[in-house]
Amino acid sequence: MLWLSVAPAALIEAGQALARHQEVSFAVSTTGPTNLFAIVNCENSHALHRYLTGPIAALPAVTHVETAPVIRTLKRAGVQTPP
Repeated sequence: MLWLSVAPAALIEAGQALARHQEVSFAVSTTGPTNLFAIVNCENSHALHRYLTGPIAALPAVTHVETAPVIRTLKRAGVQTPP
């Protein structure tokens, strides 16, 4: 998960650019200390690092990024398959 702080004047542009990244499965603008949130899918920690220092770093007007890797999912939406 990523929380990004973006200058308000560039929020739409940054959000649209973020939504076009293939790593992003969900993106939304929000309120609070961060105003852009995304769920990203990276193969491993090296791929996450490359993504953060490449495409994320290139987003317009991003001033701060916080990350929170998901270690274990306890519940999610979707179809459950039998074991």
